[in-house]
Amino acid sequence: LVMTLAWTTTQTYGFQANYVEVLVLGAPPIPDEYQYDDGSTENGLGWSAGGPTALMHSFDSGSGDTIDTVDIAWGYNGGTTGPYAGDACDYYVWDDPNNDGDISDAVLLYTGSTTVVSPHTDTVVSLATGGVAVTGGFFVGYVVQAVSGDFPGGMDQNVSYVTNMAWFCGASGWDPTA
Repeated sequence: LVMTLAWTTTQTYGFQANYVEVLVLGAPPIPDEYQYDDGSTENGLGWSAGGPTALMHSFDSGSGDTIDTVDIAWGYNGGTTGPYAGDACDYYVWDDPNNDGDISDAVLLYTGSTTVVSPHTDTVVSLATGGVAVTGGFFVGYVVQAVSGDFPGGMDQNVSYVTNMAWFCGASGWDPTA
């Protein structure tokens, strides 16, 4: 968690408002963000038939943390197919009740709705959750409706593969809230 502190003093001391980021550490240290990728995409993910498309990451919060935002970069850099700016998108935080990294038994903790902005540019957009408490394993992700030929998910091919860290799924009639 990164906490931004602001303070002011009286003019007697001649100070003005000052802002500083403080990394809050716990035991074990709490990361300031959960991230596997390096911020650039090399390829896209999509279904040949289209439909609801979900992209998720699995993380471990250790003894607990609060997820304040879900950060999304839609599509892949240089892509020209959907999602398009203005498309509807839902984003989620799920609990991993048995901490196995398998999304099939995830429990929904948060749902938010937004619209796609800056697709296919590797521009990360932070979407607020209002603060979702997680303990142990959890997932974050988003779902967009795709048509045949769309590549709504960005793929970072410069990251070493780790079992159960990323999920790409969806099917006609699939409900990510169930």
